[in-house]
Amino acid sequence: MSVAYIDWLDEILDPRRPGLAMLAVASCPGLGLGLEAAGFSLAVTVEGGKASTETTEANFPMTRVLRAPLSSVSAEEVLEVTRATISLICAVIHPSDLAGLRLRGGDARDKLEALGRLTRELEPSAFLVNVQYRRTSMAVNEAVESVLTELRRRTKYALHHQTVNSADFGVPQMRQSTVVVGLRHSTPFRFPDTTHSQDDQKRLPWVSSESALAKLGCASGHTLRRHRPGTQSRYKSVKPGTRDKVDSSLRLHPRRPSPRLCAFANRGGAIAHIHPLEGRAITPRESARLQSFPDWFGFEGTNTEQYRQVGLSTPPLVARSIGVAVLEAIRYQTETNPTQLAALEVSKHRP
Repeated sequence: MSVAYIDWLDEILDPRRPGLAMLAVASCPGLGLGLEAAGFSLAVTVEGGKASTETTEANFPMTRVLRAPLSSVSAEEVLEVTRATISLICAVIHPSDLAGLRLRGGDARDKLEALGRLTRELEPSAFLVNVQYRRTSMAVNEAVESVLTELRRRTKYALHHQTVNSADFGVPQMRQSTVVVGLRHSTPFRFPDTTHSQDDQKRLPWVSSESALAKLGCASGHTLRRHRPGTQSRYKSVKPGTRDKVDSSLRLHPRRPSPRLCAFANRGGAIAHIHPLEGRAITPRESARLQSFPDWFGFEGTNTEQYRQVGLSTPPLVARSIGVAVLEAIRYQTETNPTQLAALEVSKHRP
């Protein structure tokens, strides 16, 4: 890539307003940023934690934030605060949520119940769910199928789903997840083609961790962690792509994308990888770079809270690519039913 990675992010992830209004049923900073760059507008989001709420308010100043349990949020309340027709509802199912699908209750069921109920009441043109997991396995496949079953039962929308690798869309991170798109009508839909590849000469090469972390100055969140002298020297001796023998931290390979950034939705912690060229853990800002957040997008809270928010996010570059395809499908619906077009546009008046 001839253009510096961070400069490319600034160009491609430039939010555009007004757009088609969307609702996030839980904290979705990566989805929100990517979908806004695709042509949507994050009109309202439901937030729980203090740090995630402050992050949303700082980066999406025109977005209305509802601080309430998902079960208590009504369609009437959403319409009252947005004064716009909701065209898209989005949500993220985290790895720790998937275990709850095998139990009675849990965060995943709460999110799917809220998404299903609000979809029935608001009747958006589409919804988008990003199902995240740490590694593929039989249990994960069963959990993803459970998500699809729940969505079919609760929404009656036409479902399309595909497994994606973030590195194939220009994200400097190997991160697999399943994207589910629900369309209100039987509208033709096609997932976007990948833009990057490890060995396909017709596509751009994967973005390496070294390229992603270049040109990092005094950006917000770039606070170096204080290590003991012994830890620093030990980290320096860890070979790229291998783990430290004491705390199992993985050292990034400078010429490859980062492995998945790990965070825990319920326990509040996160795992920071070792910098590819220096004997230290990467900072929250460097983690955000590896997740394809531009430097202007700040994260609020303690370092641990910032690591957690970054690690639980959908990479904005992936969200943008999917969002463009969803927007094309919605536009196709309006072409076949032109009376819907005016209702879909976001009102420029904000309460």
